[in-house]
Amino acid sequence: MGGDKFPPMMSLLVTFALILGGIFFSLWKTRGEAAPATTE
Repeated sequence: MGGDKFPPMMSLLVTFALILGGIFFSLWKTRGEAAPATTE
C-alpha cells in the first residue's frame, strides 16, 4: 500500500454502513411476523 493510512472518515462510513445494513436487513427479514409473546 505504500505506507498510506486508510482515511479515518472512510473507516467510520464503512462501519456505520455495515451496522445500518444489518439493521435494515433484520427489519426486512422479520417484517410481517408477529412479535414474540413474552410471558412473565
